Amino acid sequence: MKKVGDDMKRIWKTLIAVMVMITSFSLGMTGVEAREGFEINKHVVEMEVHEDGSILVRETLDVEFLSATLHGIYVNIPADYDMTWNIGEQTLQKSYHFPVIHVKTLSSHKKEITRFSEGVQIKFGDANKYAAHNEVYKFEYEIITRDLDLDGLQMLFMNIVSKGWNTTTAKTEFFISMPKAFDSEMLYFDTPEGVTNTSKGSLNFTVNGNTVSGSYDKTLRPGEAITVQLILPNGYFEFPNFETYNSRSLLAGGSLAVIFAILFYLFGKDDPVVETVEYHAPAGLTSAEVGVIIDGIANDGDVISLILDWGRRGRINIIDNKGSITLEKINELEDTAKNFEHTVFDKLFAKKDTVKISSLTGKFYQTINQAETELDEYFRKGDAQLYTNTSKVLQVICCILSFVPIAIATGSLFHYYYYNVGATFAVIAVDAACIIAATAILIYMDQRRYFHKWSTRFR
Repeated sequence: MKKVGDDMKRIWKTLIAVMVMITSFSLGMTGVEAREGFEINKHVVEMEVHEDGSILVRETLDVEFLSATLHGIYVNIPADYDMTWNIGEQTLQKSYHFPVIHVKTLSSHKKEITRFSEGVQIKFGDANKYAAHNEVYKFEYEIITRDLDLDGLQMLFMNIVSKGWNTTTAKTEFFISMPKAFDSEMLYFDTPEGVTNTSKGSLNFTVNGNTVSGSYDKTLRPGEAITVQLILPNGYFEFPNFETYNSRSLLAGGSLAVIFAILFYLFGKDDPVVETVEYHAPAGLTSAEVGVIIDGIANDGDVISLILDWGRRGRINIIDNKGSITLEKINELEDTAKNFEHTVFDKLFAKKDTVKISSLTGKFYQTINQAETELDEYFRKGDAQLYTNTSKVLQVICCILSFVPIAIATGSLFHYYYYNVGATFAVIAVDAACIIAATAILIYMDQRRYFHKWSTRFR
């Protein structure tokens, strides 16, 4: 076993010389959008590495402004990285997205935090106030790292100070806390003075348990960087796995599908309807009521059909005199007549017992509209309502919950990639609005399938 371990170390050490050449990776480390007239006297970086691969980073910048007319600085924290790995004779091109979350400032400066898909920018300073000669800026953030997709290779490979700093840094201090034990022989630093795994030149560091602390006492010029690389055994990190999010989405979607099916069979499944040809409304119902029962909606046609129904029931005579239709009242409505019937009947024969249809043009529509409203209310309230209260509540619940399976799936994928809670909820909200609207439209169309002519094409 010892020989195998020694062989692995030799292999990794041969890779070190290749991999440290790509320090432009700058994983999670910040860069400043340069402004003339300031220098960094001291830059302190604290990294708290977690077992799931996430890294909590705290940075302190002691900035000296050489110009009295500057307001502050911009700090850019990247999330997207393009990498070229040269391992042995193989060259691999990789692109990574490591979300930056929980960004907050720890100093009292006025700040503005802007989040982009490619990273985060912190603007320190007040547009109405000049910065002091010396300012100390403190901030922290968390980086969600992922598997590097290098056949199980795991490492902490990060710029303590990246090449993006376009100013000088007089002194750099760093503290790195690891979640578990590691092999200190696999710990390397790349500085402007070269690659080393021992304290050498301006670089000094010590390993105490799982913590690495050190400093670089030489001035860093613009474009110079300090990088730490710690090769770790396979399985050291337990990275978030999208399969976990995916399985949760499937579980939630499947559970809801079962719930919807149970609710449908308990409350939503109707007995099959046998369509028959009928020339009269069933006993106890008017033609207007039958019309609403068929298509679920009260309309002008339902109300107007009452004229023929009254003729069938012997309430009126319908006289056709060469195309001129006259209605003649011969009996009052039954005592059981509904209010929407009385509204039309009483208005028709308010002045006399005969009325020509042609005389109703342009003024009788208000009566029709009133009766239509009363007909609709008749089926929405009381014992005559078309849908039970339970059915209506379940329709609303299922309509609202219909978005959950898809929204969870897309939301999980988005959250896994960006780790942005606000944006994730925005994606879910858009999904929910679209799916709920589509479900409501489908329910509406199904309930009125007999009313709309286009539905006959699919029957």
